Amino acid sequence: MTIVHTHYIVLVTVLTLGLTTMSINTDLSQRHALSVIKRPRCLGVLNFMVYCAFSISIDYPVRGFHGPSERCCKYARKADILLFCNKYMTDHIHSPYKVVLVASYCGTRLPKGSNCGGKVSISKFHVYTSTLKAI
Repeated sequence: MTIVHTHYIVLVTVLTLGLTTMSINTDLSQRHALSVIKRPRCLGVLNFMVYCAFSISIDYPVRGFHGPSERCCKYARKADILLFCNKYMTDHIHSPYKVVLVASYCGTRLPKGSNCGGKVSISKFHVYTSTLKAI
C-alpha cells in the first residue's frame, strides 16, 4: 500500500515539474523561434529595492555610508535607477543621497542633471536633503 502512494507522489511531482518547466507553443503545434522578451524594468527596480534595502534605508546605518553588498551591486547595475527615483522613491523609507551613492559605488552613474527625490525630510537627529543632482 505504501509503495502505491509513493508512486503517486513521485508521479505528481514529475508531472508538476514537467508542466511548470516546459514551454508550450500553441500555434498549430509548430515550433517557432521564440521572440526575445525584454525583462520588465520594474523587476530590476524591485530586486534593487529588496537587495539594497539595507544600503539605501534612511534609518540605517545612521552615520556615514557603508559600502553595499556584492549582491546589491549586482542588482544595482541591472536596475533602472532613474525609474526608481521617479516612481518608487519614498523619502520616509529611502535616502536619495544613499541611492545615488550606491549607484555610483556599484558603477552605475546617473546621467548629468538627473534628479533623485524632490522633497526635504527631517529626522530626529539628521536633516536629509532629498533632491540630489548627478554631477
